Amino acid sequence: EIFYDAGLRLSGSQRARPVSARLAYSVAFPADNLFRDVHSGITLDRSESTGFGQRETLYHHGMNHSGGLPSEYNDLFQIIAPVKTYTGSAEAQMSRYSDVYLDSQYENGSTGQLYEYELVYYPTTTNDRTPEGLKLPEPDSVVGTSFRNLGDSKEDYRWTFLNKSNRNQDDYTRIMEFSRAMATSTRTFNDVIGDYVDVDQWLRAYAFSVITGHGDNYGADGSQHNLQLYVRPSDNRVLFLPHDLDAFFDARRPLLGGNGDLRKFIRDLSNAHNYYGHVYDMLQTTFNEEYMTHWTDMYQRLLPAQRFDSHLSQLVTRTNFLLGELNKALAPTVFAADADNYTSTELVSDVTGTGWFDVREIRMAGRDEPLPLKWTTLGQWQVGVTLPRGTHDIVLQAYDFQANLIGEVSVRVTNQGGDIDGDGALTVADIDAVCAIVRSGGSLDLNGDGLTDVADVRTQVQDLMHTKIGDVNLDGVFNSSDLVLVFQRGEYEDAIVGNSSWADGDWNCDGEFSSSDFVLAFEAGGYGDVE
Repeated sequence: EIFYDAGLRLSGSQRARPVSARLAYSVAFPADNLFRDVHSGITLDRSESTGFGQRETLYHHGMNHSGGLPSEYNDLFQIIAPVKTYTGSAEAQMSRYSDVYLDSQYENGSTGQLYEYELVYYPTTTNDRTPEGLKLPEPDSVVGTSFRNLGDSKEDYRWTFLNKSNRNQDDYTRIMEFSRAMATSTRTFNDVIGDYVDVDQWLRAYAFSVITGHGDNYGADGSQHNLQLYVRPSDNRVLFLPHDLDAFFDARRPLLGGNGDLRKFIRDLSNAHNYYGHVYDMLQTTFNEEYMTHWTDMYQRLLPAQRFDSHLSQLVTRTNFLLGELNKALAPTVFAADADNYTSTELVSDVTGTGWFDVREIRMAGRDEPLPLKWTTLGQWQVGVTLPRGTHDIVLQAYDFQANLIGEVSVRVTNQGGDIDGDGALTVADIDAVCAIVRSGGSLDLNGDGLTDVADVRTQVQDLMHTKIGDVNLDGVFNSSDLVLVFQRGEYEDAIVGNSSWADGDWNCDGEFSSSDFVLAFEAGGYGDVE
């Protein structure tokens, strides 16, 4: 197929273009004759870092196969260049993270803002060695900027975060908020960062970047460039799009990549477990000799002058190193529960146990939805099991990052359902016990909202004891007989602080019988209802 009126220009940095092995091309196609009927432009990348080669395509392939990551639409081309020196193979990057790609991956994808996180390159010489002379592209120097609060003007962010999409909008709002959030102190970082980024997506992207063994890249070693950031329209969260991973391979590059931001993420132990889990998952499914041999053999046949056999050997060395580091972080552990029996007075019963990095989700047998899961250490899990009042024999099942069942354990869970004093019956004493915990600031979550407050009293009275706020004699109704009883107690708005209980008219757990208790009871409804 012949394309007329196509545009061709050199591509690459001021450092790459003068080097024959690194020079690349960008091709623009006419609007009425798009490449493969889709692409208005493609890049022909001839280099891997500082030399010629297409090693990076192996990692793009791996990113695609491992899943859970944005993967570019790339292909392998043979190009005939205007100069024979440049004729040969190239990785055809047909969209990178353009509108074509974003619309195919995300709802209203092209409406989201895309930025490239980059260094600022500046020349250091002129053609006549005077400040007024023409600036020469080389030699140069660079300035890197970490994610931080750069001020309230978008002009202060413009050269660190290069706007790659919707440029006419010139919108830096979300990336400014993101940069400030990333600079949050280590102590509070994980309390806020989930409002700005898709945390698990970032963990998987960090994991992939580190697995490659390459450097000079934000994800791989914390370098302040070679990263694309995309604001997902559906939730306004910033995604980590891996980019440009082909420099300075080191099979023993650290498991945490030397990235300070990653270390902040994994101070949360659930994040730490999941980061290591993502690494292990991609090593097991993709970055290993068994899977990659077929593809390196194929690339070797297509590109006989390149050493894909050596690339495979280095990849396997890297994988073995990382597996060893994972085992150092946590010795392989069998999925198991800490006990056979668990008892709880709350709506949600906590069950604990052990597991290794391959555990992604824990479910109750027969249910598709995963249980709320928290890792209290790298290998110690805690799940919340919601069950009716009574004793239940359940099976907990562990699933890996590919949703494969990898282990199960049977436990007995007894939900005492509000029987706080453990006497086997739900009585006024249990309501008073809940109120005492609420007033003291203790922990008791009967309704599963993560808080201990008067809402737990409502759950105790209405859902577990099946009666009404204000039913002091527990006959199942709130009516005049209850009002007679509480006024006979004589504690309505008395001068004694904290002397009232449920039977005395304290229904909001503040220790007093006052008008606020009537407000609570009548707002809850049910006065005069038949049992």
